[in-house]
Amino acid sequence: MHPMINLARKPAALCFLMILSTQTIGSAQHKESRIQADQIPKLVEGLGSSAFSNRESAMRQLSEANESVLSELEMAFQGLGDDDLEAKIRMNSIIVRIKNDRSQNQIRVFLRSTDPDNTQGFEGWKSFSRVAGLNRNSKMLFLGLLETYPGLVFSELKSKKEALDKAKDIAKTIDQKMRTIAGFESTDAIAMFYCFNVADDLTERSLEGIAVRILRTYPFPQFMQEPQSRKSVERLISGWSQRIEDRLYECLLVLVQTNYPQAKELAVRMLSSDKMSEEPDELVKAMQAMFRFGSATDLPIVDKWLDDKTVCFIAQNQGFGNPQVPVDLLTVEFRDVALLVSMHLAGEDYSDEFRGLRTIDLWGFRPESLLLPPNADAFRAKRINAWKAKRQESVR
Repeated sequence: MHPMINLARKPAALCFLMILSTQTIGSAQHKESRIQADQIPKLVEGLGSSAFSNRESAMRQLSEANESVLSELEMAFQGLGDDDLEAKIRMNSIIVRIKNDRSQNQIRVFLRSTDPDNTQGFEGWKSFSRVAGLNRNSKMLFLGLLETYPGLVFSELKSKKEALDKAKDIAKTIDQKMRTIAGFESTDAIAMFYCFNVADDLTERSLEGIAVRILRTYPFPQFMQEPQSRKSVERLISGWSQRIEDRLYECLLVLVQTNYPQAKELAVRMLSSDKMSEEPDELVKAMQAMFRFGSATDLPIVDKWLDDKTVCFIAQNQGFGNPQVPVDLLTVEFRDVALLVSMHLAGEDYSDEFRGLRTIDLWGFRPESLLLPPNADAFRAKRINAWKAKRQESVR
């Protein structure tokens, strides 16, 4: 296992990497070892001395070795017999320390470099940076894969098929972990969405289910909102969501709940249909996403629904406890929702048309606050026609 901690599971490790990356680059440069290669056999022999002071002296000198004599140290370690247990333990600690130093130096130089080709042996950065972005936070997100998926760090994904095959393997791993108490880690999710993005349009619908489950399952929704990695994760999720064919609604719910503007892209896809879906409430959620994340450029997609009379919300007026007051069914039609969103995106004041409107932070507004009585057809037609006329005038 690589001596790197799991960044995606332990955000505090990101702070460690940030501190590491700000240290002087000189400490990462190669330095000559204070001991020479030809001294190593005698010093290793000293580790097996019967005198404790001799063993300690040999250990102090060997501890000054660095990467320049690593191969000689490893050869000496291999030459130790099974009866040299103390010497093997001491030698192993020296070798592990040198390898840890080398890894930290690699990471330090990699994080500080602005040259995209300076991978420091982390060849996977070539493909990861294409889908997650060329910045330091993306690099830290990428290095978080070291512990669990070292192959993705040290090797570039060179083809769509290779990436899809990796995604399938990771999906199986995640599915198995989800059946345990411990569950999956955010590292698993990042690895899978990375592979999905490199696979591009080469995908399988069967994988969409596990991806949506990941988005909805702890710890990933919380990780999606981590400031250090948010932009890079947004890119990965956005790239994947543009290619899914099913489960648009489920994905939309997660992206809105995590305040990801990519929810608009899904809403546009859902609203681009020429007919009402079997579940009108799903398109209402799409309209709410447009209300939160849309802009004036999205008006044509919203305006095409201004004539849709599908009832998407029903409530019963109970007569306020007075038996003399008739019980009516209040309704929200889809054109009511479309009108509100259209006026909002156009920057128009809609307070007169929707006096009972209630707004909420997460979804923008409450659809039930648009309820109208059954005899409101004339009112609906009047305000919609007035808005259409104003829109046509503004287009001119």
